[in-house]
Amino acid sequence: METNTRTELSGIDPTTDAPSRLRAVLFAIGVTLGAALYVPLVVGSTAELWALLGNDGFLVPFAVGGTLATLSLGAMAYYYVRYTSLPVPIRMPTRRDLAWVVVGVVVPLAIQIGLILVGSRFGVQPVEGGIDAAAAADPVLVYSLALVSALFLIGPVEELLYRGVVQGRLRQSFGPVAAIGLTSVGFAAGHVATLVWGGGDPFTLGFGLSLVAIASGSVVLGVVYERTGSLVPAILAHSLFNGLLLALALATVL
Repeated sequence: METNTRTELSGIDPTTDAPSRLRAVLFAIGVTLGAALYVPLVVGSTAELWALLGNDGFLVPFAVGGTLATLSLGAMAYYYVRYTSLPVPIRMPTRRDLAWVVVGVVVPLAIQIGLILVGSRFGVQPVEGGIDAAAAADPVLVYSLALVSALFLIGPVEELLYRGVVQGRLRQSFGPVAAIGLTSVGFAAGHVATLVWGGGDPFTLGFGLSLVAIASGSVVLGVVYERTGSLVPAILAHSLFNGLLLALALATVL
């Protein structure tokens, strides 16, 4: 992945060719649905193997299966970018980039707090993620490991997959605005399984509130990517945001 300028990133003229746009949409749907189904499949298979070995509990299958799924999705995204020459600019962040990193952390946090406050007025609370369910067995260990994973694994892989591959492919056909919106819908859909693992009911307002928070954060990260012309600020913002939430969760159990 070579370094590209912001002009190369955002200056691609959207095509008016309908078949090309259809292929872009089908590609985005395929990637997002594939990722959404692939992670539960790997975690579920790991859980079945864990049970066959005479063990119980969700912590080990969730941690091991989730890590394997994330690593393999990252590898697939990397090789797609490499062998299709899709522009995914990566460079050392500038001071301006770092300012956008702050935006990418603060704005999603503000949105999430706002949604919680609005939901609480109507007796609706967002559902917890799978990590909270797994942490019931050993919260200090789980949140500590999850913090490391959020900073160095999940953030980079999800940004490469969703911002780099999905948003990048959609941008070529629809331009950045539509690409950000469509990618954010897919990003939220990709987190349905983790919310279900956390005990969430997909047919409740709280579940929907969580999806809105995830999609809104994705919109912000998409804007960060487009405005900086580099995937690195989006990775940093994503990793730091997740890391902050996990650090707060860890602090409550210490």
